[in-house]
Amino acid sequence: MSSSKTADQSTDSTANPSPDNFINVENITIGDRKTILAGSRDAVDDHSEDGLQILISSAFEEAPFSPGVIVSGTAKGVDQAGETWAKQRDLPIAQFPANWNDLSCPDRYIKENQYGKYNSRAGHERNRKMAQYADSLLFIWDGESPGTYSMIKLALEHIDADNIHGVVYGDIDTDKFDVEKIAPTLPE
Repeated sequence: MSSSKTADQSTDSTANPSPDNFINVENITIGDRKTILAGSRDAVDDHSEDGLQILISSAFEEAPFSPGVIVSGTAKGVDQAGETWAKQRDLPIAQFPANWNDLSCPDRYIKENQYGKYNSRAGHERNRKMAQYADSLLFIWDGESPGTYSMIKLALEHIDADNIHGVVYGDIDTDKFDVEKIAPTLPE
């Protein structure tokens, strides 16, 4: 297998992405388990690169599934570490980068920062597309990242809870997150 594949979902307007929407994705066959590997961007601050790789490997050893394809949101932190993990194992990668610059999409919410205007819902939309596409989710969460929480909730809408496995390495901010909504996915 080739080590890294790219799926550019930024121009995809379909409600249910499929491999036909990808550019340069090879070696993904019907039946390959498509596993989202997602988590906190700050994980690289909380763990060394080697430590994060060990954490990902340990989480997959504990998960009730094995990945055939890694589905990545391409963000720094767990997403990019997951791509490195996949490349080391010669697993294909389906990338779903958020299109922060698409200000014309129907559900956009435009904000502005030092870089200019951007669609603040782009990350949520990317997560929704990944949840629709994938068969399973492995998350590594610091208990504070709203993006990871969103990914878990969206996965529960599209993926059986038995195919969602996670590691929480910090205290969950219960003032910020409704833990009951994601309780079936949390480690005991």
